[in-house]
Amino acid sequence: MGAITVSFNAFLTARDIGVRNRFNKFSVDFVLTDKSFNVLAIIEVDDSSHTSKRVKEADAKRDAFASEAGYPTIRINDKHSLQEIRKKLKAVA
Repeated sequence: MGAITVSFNAFLTARDIGVRNRFNKFSVDFVLTDKSFNVLAIIEVDDSSHTSKRVKEADAKRDAFASEAGYPTIRINDKHSLQEIRKKLKAVA
């Protein structure tokens, strides 16, 4: 499995410019892929900046859009143990 930092445009497409404009500025920390580079999940690493109401709302919007496109979002932070992170990743792999 591989993980790379990407913009939504790298793995989502849309013919309609209005739809594309809804996601073209979104980016994600990492994308979890299989060996054929099919996207399995989005991985977001949240630091202390993700505690404000504004950022939480933006995160929720991005997560909902990704979910609508069929990509689950895995959120991790420094409070997660390595075992917890592995469990989250295995759930989608």
